[in-house]
Amino acid sequence: MRANPAWRLFWHLYLGTLVVGMIAVLLVDKGDLVLWFATHRHPIADVGFRYLTWLGDGLTVVVGCLLVALIRFRYTLILLGIGLAQLVVTALLKRVVFGNLPRPIRYFDSVDPDWLVAGVQVHGNYAFPSGHTVTAFGLCFFYALVCGKRWVTVTCWLLGIAIGLSRVYLFQHFLVDVVVGSFVGTFLTASLFYLAVHWTPFWEDRQLSYSMLGFK
Repeated sequence: MRANPAWRLFWHLYLGTLVVGMIAVLLVDKGDLVLWFATHRHPIADVGFRYLTWLGDGLTVVVGCLLVALIRFRYTLILLGIGLAQLVVTALLKRVVFGNLPRPIRYFDSVDPDWLVAGVQVHGNYAFPSGHTVTAFGLCFFYALVCGKRWVTVTCWLLGIAIGLSRVYLFQHFLVDVVVGSFVGTFLTASLFYLAVHWTPFWEDRQLSYSMLGFK
């Protein structure tokens, strides 16, 4: 990963995004961005975000595993491990650590039907963090690492932001859910990818094997 400049570029872009997101979370009331999107809808955005948000679905990891298998099978195993880690960590945060926090549809006293995008099933439970955003940023960072090209890295960064915002636009999550979800996904991918690339199993460590046999 050190030899690949993509991870550094993605980190710089993402850290800037994270800082902006955290500032917005601190300065803007929890439901304000949700309501702003709800009252500034556009038919093109409705369709675009409705389908774009699917890229943050867990099944995208399965499709990603099949795609990266065409490049290198080891990447498939790494991505599978990342996907499983995202699933476990997100479930623990949602259901154990933070509990059943309400989503926007349960948070507001009343919801105007015009605030909702037609054809989208809006959920009301386990808001924090956004699982779709965890998956989206994790996958985007992974593809940036694997491809190693600047234009791919920038595209993946923008795609992660768009998928995260789609969760707010579709009345599924608050901004804080998305910001924290992006951090969880990016951090898990960075950590597990680094370990997978640099970790050497003990049975492949010749020096350790020789020392175990009494040789120097």
